[in-house]
Amino acid sequence: DYGDQGSPELAYLGNYSTIIWHDDDMSMHLINNNLPALSSFVAGGGNLFISGWKTASLIDPEFLGIFFSTETVDLINDFEFIGALSDIYPDLEIDPSKVNPVFNGKLPFISVFPDALDGIYTYHGSDGSTHEGEICALKSTQFGSIFLLGFPLYYCYENDAQNFMQQVLAELGETGSNQDEMIPAPLSIHNSPNPFNPDTEFYLQLPHLQHVKISIYNLKGQLVDVLVSEDLTAGNYQFTWRGIDNRGEQMPSGIYLYQLESGKSQLTGKMILLK
Repeated sequence: DYGDQGSPELAYLGNYSTIIWHDDDMSMHLINNNLPALSSFVAGGGNLFISGWKTASLIDPEFLGIFFSTETVDLINDFEFIGALSDIYPDLEIDPSKVNPVFNGKLPFISVFPDALDGIYTYHGSDGSTHEGEICALKSTQFGSIFLLGFPLYYCYENDAQNFMQQVLAELGETGSNQDEMIPAPLSIHNSPNPFNPDTEFYLQLPHLQHVKISIYNLKGQLVDVLVSEDLTAGNYQFTWRGIDNRGEQMPSGIYLYQLESGKSQLTGKMILLK
């Protein structure tokens, strides 16, 4: 949940074989902020499924060019979209009970891809629609598989959407078994090398979005430096301590303590600076 957990880091995405990106807010789209991580995920063989209202029309053209060999997206503002048709996957029909009554069972703001060659769904509009048959969903398999829908899947009849997703996930090799669900890795921190000179790397594993503070102390319990103090999303992080205190002065050889404070958890460790 982007609202609760923030932007997913690549290190976190890499724990999964398939990512489903669903926008349920027509007015706020944050996918472009995450395209570098999502692109790297797919380039590394991961699978990506994107659905949302207006989402496709707002994706950076460079991303579309790399993965779909097209940079052209047209946004149809007319209230006439009633479903999507396919020769490969189940046809999808808009469920009027999910749509604002003033829409009269039809959706506006649907994206079509006029220059695309790899369409999996075509636009199905009400009688007289000039966009009937235009490609409104894409699939690419040149790296990992990417599905990009130009419409919000949520507003389709649930049974149709479920059948479609079951076919897609089976095609991607996803079993859906609860036994296969990933358990988030526990909170952990360590540094290497240890002993060190002149600097050492801290490796942080964070299972949830939370405030993180890493402090360095000498053996007298005096605060030497604060390496980081900020809110971080779940993922793996790396920080460098160069043996310098918060005044910019080089610290002498000796034993130092580091302390990680994250939520209600607190972890400590020892390290040795040798010169």
